[in-house]
Amino acid sequence: MWPSNPGSSRKPAVVRMTDIMKHHMGISCVAYSSKYRLYLVITCDFQFIFLNELNIVIKPPHDMKIIRLVTQAHFYDEKDMLITGGIKGVFIFKFDY
Repeated sequence: MWPSNPGSSRKPAVVRMTDIMKHHMGISCVAYSSKYRLYLVITCDFQFIFLNELNIVIKPPHDMKIIRLVTQAHFYDEKDMLITGGIKGVFIFKFDY
């Protein structure tokens, strides 16, 4: 792993799927954006976890509190959209990371 700051020897925190499974009931969906090199992990308790290509948890680019009970997600990279679906319906977000 590379240091997060070039002058620092401190390494960024790396999260693995097994680490996520320790703190949540399970994973219901994983979506990947090749354009942004970003994973969206949705856990069975409906938490959104965004990971970059180095498996570092990042802050969600959008306020995801407005949607709940999501079970499916898809990045539509050509149109810069994140499409989520679940119990309360389908939500489409303009995704700009």
